[in-house]
Amino acid sequence: KEAEHAEVLQQHESRVVSAEKSHHAALTSKEAEHAEVLQQHESRVASAEQQAAHYESRADHHEKSATEQKIDYERQLADYERQLAELQQKAERALEAQEAEHAEVVQQHESRVVSAEKSHHAALTSKEAEHAE
Repeated sequence: KEAEHAEVLQQHESRVVSAEKSHHAALTSKEAEHAEVLQQHESRVASAEQQAAHYESRADHHEKSATEQKIDYERQLADYERQLAELQQKAERALEAQEAEHAEVVQQHESRVVSAEKSHHAALTSKEAEHAE
């Protein structure tokens, strides 16, 4: 009876040890699976972070470039406005000079017409005096 009992006990212990080994192997397998899933997740997170940093860097570069372009355009616009103002002033001065020159020509013409009229009037008066005599 004792031998039978010892054998049953030994078989039971063998099954327990086998179950523990199997359970340990299953746990180890699950831990390895979890570790792999965790590693893949961490890798995807790191990749996403790297990609986000890349896009953020590109966005910063584009923003800086856009700001620089805006400053350049504003500078060019200021230059064009200054050049336009200078051209307008030159045109106004040229127009004023042309008007002054025209006024002088008109004044000289009027002076000659008045002089010719006086001369003509004097000649007529002289002819009239001659005829009267």
